Amino acid sequence: SIGQMKFSPNSKRIAYSDFSFNLIEVFDFDNTTGLISSPITMQSSSFNKPYGLEFSSNSQVLYATSIDVSTGTGPTYVMQFDLSSGVQATIFASRVDVAVANDKYVYGSLQLGPDKRMYVSKNNTNFISVIDQPDVLGVGCVYLDNIVDVSPSLARLGLPNIIGSISNS
Repeated sequence: SIGQMKFSPNSKRIAYSDFSFNLIEVFDFDNTTGLISSPITMQSSSFNKPYGLEFSSNSQVLYATSIDVSTGTGPTYVMQFDLSSGVQATIFASRVDVAVANDKYVYGSLQLGPDKRMYVSKNNTNFISVIDQPDVLGVGCVYLDNIVDVSPSLARLGLPNIIGSISNS
């Protein structure tokens, strides 16, 4: 399967995206025993193949990207979910699309940086975008398009995988 798996910065949750099954799952995680529990499954045809995944620095907001490599066209999304309720239906209903692309690039991996900003790869472009305040719900999180110029190279779907609880503690 294709997707990402991430631990929350507070080490109390783990989430993964599954491109093949069009789903995102979030679990409680016991970092002492390694046990996962309390699955929350979000599955929808509107995800259009979830790929990238990342928690905000306060571990209460989950971001995911969706891509459609079969057509190479949009729409693709950067989606935000409020995890604070712990209730599957409420979390699923909290979805906010903080960025939508209708052209040929697709959003890929997400990565929380040590500056607590979230970086968004954009496949086959010269740029990486940024979510400036990922702890803030809704469009107040401030999605900034094309902020990091990687020219003359091209960004792809991936970004370095950094464990948030280590880099942000």
